[in-house]
Amino acid sequence: MCLQQLGELQANYNKIKSLNAELIALSADPQEMARQTVRELNLMFPVLSDSYRTRIRAYDVLHPQEGIARPSVFIVDKEGKIRWQYISMSAADRPSMMTIFDQLEALQ
Repeated sequence: MCLQQLGELQANYNKIKSLNAELIALSADPQEMARQTVRELNLMFPVLSDSYRTRIRAYDVLHPQEGIARPSVFIVDKEGKIRWQYISMSAADRPSMMTIFDQLEALQ
């Protein structure tokens, strides 16, 4: 996960929480690297390690050439149903925070 994006998510974490949502980041990095990222950036949300790419494959976001997760956002309701998703093919293609907020607000 891009450090800039993590910082943006951290900066907006309280607003995400105010929309009755929780943020969980998933990383292909080993567990200790994910923990280190959380410590270094003082993240308030969890960054889960998926170094075996089990969940990354389950959500069909494995980048075919790079072997890591493509930048993706999933909004999952309380019943576990995916209500909105954004899956890109490149690190430069990410949804804006405004788009994410719009999707969260639509579920209120």
